[in-house]
Amino acid sequence: MVSNIKKLAQLRALARLRQDIELAKLARLTAEDQRIADQQSDLRRAAHAVRHEAPLSALEARLQDRFGDWTERRLDRLQANRSALQPVIAAQKDQAARAVGREDVLGRLGDQLAQDLRLTQHRRS
Repeated sequence: MVSNIKKLAQLRALARLRQDIELAKLARLTAEDQRIADQQSDLRRAAHAVRHEAPLSALEARLQDRFGDWTERRLDRLQANRSALQPVIAAQKDQAARAVGREDVLGRLGDQLAQDLRLTQHRRS
């Protein structure tokens, strides 16, 4: 039974590593999503500021229009990137949840085996 506890401890250590890896992947993906959302917010603020400034010349008016067009294209690209990232994040959440669950189950099994071993040793003494 002691060897089973050692094997289970090794499995749990591997499960912890896997859990750390999966959670780190999820954190990276979530940070990337937030980075894109921040870029979108910054662009929207900049576009809003430019739209509400009266142009001083025809050239400035054209520049404002071009900036508005560029901002819209950039926002569309960022939204496409963010939309493509959502299913990846969802899949990674599932992977992370499985890894956390696996580590939890192995921990409970280890605790149960250790308790069974203590009871068995107590009965023998």
